Amino acid sequence: MGPRQGVEAMESRVDGSLGEAVAAMRRGPVAGVADGTLAELRRLGYRIDVSGAGARVVGGSDLLLPWELARGLQTRLLGRRAEYHAEIGSTQDRAVGLARAGGADGTVVAAGTQSCGRGRRGRRWESPAGGLWMSVVLGRVAGNAGILPLAASLALSGALLGALGERAGLVWPNDIVVDRGGEARKVAGIAVDAEASGGALESAVVGIGVNLNVDEAALDASIRGAVRRAASVHGGDRAAARVAQSFLLNMELLLPRMGDGARIAGEWERRSGIVGSRVDVRTDPGEVSGTVSGIGQDGELVLCCGGEERRLAAGEVLRVAPARGGAGPGAESR
Repeated sequence: MGPRQGVEAMESRVDGSLGEAVAAMRRGPVAGVADGTLAELRRLGYRIDVSGAGARVVGGSDLLLPWELARGLQTRLLGRRAEYHAEIGSTQDRAVGLARAGGADGTVVAAGTQSCGRGRRGRRWESPAGGLWMSVVLGRVAGNAGILPLAASLALSGALLGALGERAGLVWPNDIVVDRGGEARKVAGIAVDAEASGGALESAVVGIGVNLNVDEAALDASIRGAVRRAASVHGGDRAAARVAQSFLLNMELLLPRMGDGARIAGEWERRSGIVGSRVDVRTDPGEVSGTVSGIGQDGELVLCCGGEERRLAAGEVLRVAPARGGAGPGAESR
């Protein structure tokens, strides 16, 4: 079976034929490999041993190259087409462009670094080398845009646990946090772009940014000094590919359930442990404080504020005082 079976490579900066060379050199020594090919593979992070018998790969790349994503990918659609950019302005912008052009459902856009990475509501997302920066074109999705970030955060937190053994917490609506000495630190975020029509999302793109194997000192000071300090998670061989594969599979399994927003919201409530917590939320009109009653079927945060129910469709949770009897994973003390 060839290295690209089941995957269409559309790299703009990385030659897809390199994947075929890697697969051959994984099977055993290959004679006559061009010096330029060896140099390019080493630049991509592969360790290559050259002997009289030929060249062979003895250590893999940590980059999310299309052929690395393909190895062990269990999805039917998501990730079956992929492109990798050593550097790009924004994987999300590129994926949105592909979605609008049509015929790109399932395509993953990944990058080594982003110069203009963006998170929720257009905010800048720092993307230093070593992290996992990718976007995936979902195509048409049942349900509404408000529930999609919750589904994506469920998929990503599950991927971090399954691929790395890292237990991550959820902060409404789209932050992934890990516990570092009793403090919830942001390790990943999610961006969603969607175009709705007739009660469904005609086109949806989900982007994820994960501080994976990143030197925390390399994270922008403005990010580290924000509401939540940043943290990095670490993994072994092919960590980026393993996390991406798990995320894509989890996301693909969730997509048929997207029309049942209450079910997605209920699962998010259970996983986050936020119900009953006292929270302070920054919204465009101003700060709102209340006790979390739950998550609505459209993804809104439902608060009890002095006996009055408030439903917030957008905002940023500033502080969390956990419900009596414990804290949800990643819950942050006031």
